[in-house]
Amino acid sequence: VCERSATLAIPGGRILIRSVMYWSMVLRCGAQRSLFGSAFARGQGTSPATALETPLQQESSTNSISREVKEIFEKSGKAVVKIRGTDEHGDLSGTGFFIDPAGTIYTAFSVGGDTENLTVEFEGKTYPARVMMTDLRSGIAILKADIATPALPIGKSETMEVATPVMTIGYPFDLPSTPSFGMVAGFDRKFLGRYFCTTHGRVHLPPQRGGAGAPLVSFHGVWTRIRVA
Repeated sequence: VCERSATLAIPGGRILIRSVMYWSMVLRCGAQRSLFGSAFARGQGTSPATALETPLQQESSTNSISREVKEIFEKSGKAVVKIRGTDEHGDLSGTGFFIDPAGTIYTAFSVGGDTENLTVEFEGKTYPARVMMTDLRSGIAILKADIATPALPIGKSETMEVATPVMTIGYPFDLPSTPSFGMVAGFDRKFLGRYFCTTHGRVHLPPQRGGAGAPLVSFHGVWTRIRVA
C-alpha cells in the first residue's frame, strides 16, 4: 500500500466511500438495479413511497458497514500489536500483526528492517522482539516474540478486486489501536517507470504515521496484504 497513492486519492474519498456503501447494499440486499436504473424507474411512474426508500436503504447500508467494521476490529484487533524500536533517526513506533500462535510477526521494513531494541506491546505488556528476516525489495520484515499469541488468519489476495471494501487496524501517531475503512482502488506492477518486485495494491485509506506494518483486512476477517508505507 503506497502512502503517496493514498494521499492523491483523498480529494475523491467522499465519492468513493459513497460508492462502497451502495456496492455493499447491492451485495447484501440482492438488488438488481443500479442507481441510474432506480432514477429511471422513478421517472417512469414509481410511487412517492417507493422513491423515499432510497435514503432509508442508504442509512441501513451505512449502519451495516459500521457494524461489520466494529465486529472485525474487535475480533481481529487482538492479533495486531504496536512495535517500538530505535534507528539512526531516533525512537520509532509502528504496527505489526501475529501470523501464528508462536509469536511470529509481520510488519513493514520501515518499522523492523533496520531497527534495534525492538519491543512489542501485547495485552498491556511489553515483550522483547528480534528480527527473523527482512526484504527491502518487498518492504517486509518478520519479527519474533517468544510468547503465545493469537493469529490473524491469512486469505487469498487473488479474491480482492477494484472496489472491494477493506480495512486496516493500526497504531497511528503512537495512539491506541485504530480501525480505518476504505476500498481497493487498483493494482500496480510499476510506478514512475520503475517496476515493483511484487504487485502493489492501492487503497483509499488515510496515510498516517505509525500505520506502516498494519494488515489489510477483508470483510471476512482475514488479512490479504500488508501496509508497507
